[in-house]
Amino acid sequence: MNVIFIIFILVFLFSLYFLYALLFLIFNFPLFLGAPFVPAPSKKVKDTLELADPKPGEILYDLGSGNGQIIIEAAKNYGVKAVGIEINPILVRLSERKIKKLGLENKAKVYKNNFFNADISEADIVVTYLLQTTNNRLEKKLLSELKPGARIVSLSFTFKNIPLIKSKENVRLYQIPITKKYQFLEHKADLKIKAFGATKEELFRNMLLGMQDSQKPEVAGIETVKREIKVNSADFPALLVDFLSEVLYLNQTNKEIYNKINFKKFTDNEIEIELTGKKVERFGEDIKAVTHHDLDIHRKEDKEWEATVLFDI
Repeated sequence: MNVIFIIFILVFLFSLYFLYALLFLIFNFPLFLGAPFVPAPSKKVKDTLELADPKPGEILYDLGSGNGQIIIEAAKNYGVKAVGIEINPILVRLSERKIKKLGLENKAKVYKNNFFNADISEADIVVTYLLQTTNNRLEKKLLSELKPGARIVSLSFTFKNIPLIKSKENVRLYQIPITKKYQFLEHKADLKIKAFGATKEELFRNMLLGMQDSQKPEVAGIETVKREIKVNSADFPALLVDFLSEVLYLNQTNKEIYNKINFKKFTDNEIEIELTGKKVERFGEDIKAVTHHDLDIHRKEDKEWEATVLFDI
C-alpha cells in the first residue's frame, strides 16, 4: 500500500511539474523571438495612449500585443483602427474573445505572426513593450517601413536612432523624421505629382509612393505579397514612365500595393526590381495611365533629383 501511495505521489508531482513547464513554455517562448508576456500596468497603458495621442481614423499597431489590453483601450476610447501582432496563439485567442465580447470586431484585430515578418507600413502609431535587445533589432524595420511622421511609443526601453519627442516616467514617444518625398501639383483635369530624391533610386521610390497614395488604397490585411519586374526603356525619363506603368498594372490587376522596393539592377535604361506589399480591398481613386506629357526629370543645384509626372485620371 505504501509503495502504491509513493508511486501515486511521484506521478502527481511529475504531472504538476510537467504542467508548470508546459505553461511556462507557452507563455514565455516569445522571449526567444522578442519578449516574454508581461501585462502592462493600467497606468502605463494610460500614459502610452496619452503620449501617442491617437486621432479618430488613425491606425495603431501593438507589436507583441499580449492579451490585447492596449489595442482594446485604443479602439474603445480613441476611435482608431487597432491592430495587434502576437505570436502566442493562446494570447491571440484570449484577445479575440475580449474584442468580440466588447463588440469591437470592426475596430480591433489581432493577428498571429512574428512582428519582424509583418508589414507595418500603414501604421500611424506603433506601440512596443519589448526588451532592449529586441528594440535594437526592431529599429531598422521601423525606420525603413513606417511613413514620415509616424509615432512610436516604447514602454521601458529605448531606440537609439529615432528622434525622441517626449517621455513620461518610463514611457517614451518617438517620431519618424518628416521629410518631403513628393507633392501633388494643381492641374485642371488630371493628376500631377512632383517627387524628390537624393538618388535616382530614391526618386523612383518616392514617385511610386505618390502614385500609390493617390489611389487611396484600402488594405485588406497584413499578409505580404512579392513581385519581380524588369523594365527596359529607350532613356532615363522613359524608364520612369515605364516603371510606373508596370507597377500601376500590377496594382490594378492584382489589387496590391507595394511599400518596399528593392532595386537589384539600376541603370539609365534598365531596372530589375523586387516589390513587396499587401493585398487591397479596393482603391478609392482610379488612375487610367502614366503619360509622357509635361514629363520632367532633372538634378537641382543642391544635387537632389526632382521629377514631375502627369497621370491620366
